[in-house]
Amino acid sequence: MLKLNKYRMLVLSGFAFIIPCSPAFSQCCSSGSPTGASTFIGLLNKNTLHVISFYRNSFSDVYYKGSVKDTDYAFVKNSSFDYVGLSVGYGLTKKITAEYEMGYFISKIQRYNLTPEYLLKGYGLSNGSILLKYGLLVKPAKNIEITAGTGIKFPFTMEPQYVNNVKLPRDIQPSTGAFGFTSQLFFNKGFPSITLRVFSLNKYEINGANSEDYRYGNFLMNSLFISKKICNNFFGIIQFRSDNRQPDRYNKVVFVNSGSEVIFVSPHLSYSISGKWHIDILTDFPVYKNYVGKQLTPKYSYAISLTRDFNNCVPKEPVNQK
Repeated sequence: MLKLNKYRMLVLSGFAFIIPCSPAFSQCCSSGSPTGASTFIGLLNKNTLHVISFYRNSFSDVYYKGSVKDTDYAFVKNSSFDYVGLSVGYGLTKKITAEYEMGYFISKIQRYNLTPEYLLKGYGLSNGSILLKYGLLVKPAKNIEITAGTGIKFPFTMEPQYVNNVKLPRDIQPSTGAFGFTSQLFFNKGFPSITLRVFSLNKYEINGANSEDYRYGNFLMNSLFISKKICNNFFGIIQFRSDNRQPDRYNKVVFVNSGSEVIFVSPHLSYSISGKWHIDILTDFPVYKNYVGKQLTPKYSYAISLTRDFNNCVPKEPVNQK
């Protein structure tokens, strides 16, 4: 047993040097905050509080080089994560909504092609964000809304995570450890007569460099949603999403085996309770993958969310008692 522990410690102590410098081929679980289920909303009514909690699970064991599957040997066998998130929105005025997001990785795991098989596990708070959204065009009578948002991303810690005195690989660090900028453009058009809704979200994130001068690639997401009432309180949603991630940089030099373009089709099923509570379930199906270099790619991912609206969230003035 002592010999096995020494072997593992020898392997682990080398990870801090092996992972950044050799072709470890893994970026599927890059640090950041995964998207939840029903996190895409426009403006809120004044004094309305909108709270979303969600859980997301993802598993990856397929390698791609460019847009072609690669079956050659790789040091990382597979990876997975379990993530819980919280999003809170508040209607400041009829045209301005504030939004705060944060999340926590319950586990972020890489399993390695070693004998005996070994894994490393990260966990902890991911990045948070604060966003202000403004209604550029809001016409309730015509069921049209165009909203733009901008804000900052921030880390809860700027220090990398260590396990057993060994720094975890970047792909399973829970946070980027750096500040950033985020912006989005939201469009919505409703067709009440046929209980149909079409909306889109375009989101762009810029990541700064962390304390180790490592900068995760900027991220662009374009999504189109089609929502239709199925029956009673059930709604079906189909999402078409394109995720584009630029290559990472280390000391201002492009980091190999990073950067990608992935297209997903994501069916959602939503259930509404009294128009206040909403339960959503979704699954991501990657239909196109194109990766810079050789990288580990997602096999499947699913999310479950619970949403609640609280109207007229304004503290009442105390009654004067004489």
